[in-house]
Amino acid sequence: MIYKDHILVVDDDLTLLEQAEQILSDNYLVSLANSGEQAIKYLKSGHEADLILLDILMPNMDGFQTLKAIQKLEGWMPPVIFLTSVCGIDSEIKGLDIGAADYITKPFSPQVLLARLKARLNTRDRLDYDKLRALPFPLTESEYKVAKLLARSYSNEEIAEDMHYALDTVKKLVSRVLEKLDIKNRKEIKLYLR
Repeated sequence: MIYKDHILVVDDDLTLLEQAEQILSDNYLVSLANSGEQAIKYLKSGHEADLILLDILMPNMDGFQTLKAIQKLEGWMPPVIFLTSVCGIDSEIKGLDIGAADYITKPFSPQVLLARLKARLNTRDRLDYDKLRALPFPLTESEYKVAKLLARSYSNEEIAEDMHYALDTVKKLVSRVLEKLDIKNRKEIKLYLR
């Protein structure tokens, strides 16, 4: 099974949600929320996203409020990209200042959207070399490869398939990586991301 990054799209415009799903679904697992409240409820219920596309102009809870609420949730914070019709330097600066990873205005080019998502997701799962070099027991080359795949949320079976290793070997490598990084849960590897 090939791992697909999970994109959560949050917008009160149902046409935009359908359009985003159509554009993204070939390359990504896509979930949709039609309000900030629905997105927060979705994330609180244990669902995770690798990236969130978030509109600003929504009733009740706008995109800025939604981003601030997402930042207060426990666990790993996925990158958030504003995808909005709100044009203007002040809104863009505000969005980036409060923690958005990027800001895309509507109407948008599907090709540009896909390129920006790819670029953001490719940098998102890069391990922090300085942190890894500072470990008391450095990772071997195989352990480093496993750590990179763990950062992309690969299962043991997917790691075995990708690296052409036996599943038992992968389980041992995963255990050693977690031990060397002094983490108990494989999702905590995100602490070692840039």
